[in-house]
Amino acid sequence: MDIQEWSKSTNTWLQRASLVSFVPLAKNGEKNYSGFTHDILNCAERVVRNPERFAQTCNGWLLRELWLANNSYVEDFIERNIMYFSSEGLRYSYEKMPDEKKKYFQKMRKDVKKKEKINL
Repeated sequence: MDIQEWSKSTNTWLQRASLVSFVPLAKNGEKNYSGFTHDILNCAERVVRNPERFAQTCNGWLLRELWLANNSYVEDFIERNIMYFSSEGLRYSYEKMPDEKKKYFQKMRKDVKKKEKINL
């Protein structure tokens, strides 16, 4: 089984492994191979929907490192998926970003959560 296929599993630990295994490589982005960012963000898009803490934290770690190589892709990813992030997962993902970006994503998540409560 391909490591990227693990992100499709219903098993949180396989999902986590599908991302954690790429954290050390993420800061190199496309230097790893052409299409790396696309491949890894496809995995992250599946895993971010898992509310389990261990899925959320590994997603944050991966995005934090990938941001160093491809900041606009990561920022777009966070914006598209903000509703799925736990506060902890989001905090890890923007850890290395400038303060204005951190505040932007914090406010965005807060606004989304507020809207969810209204719609309940």
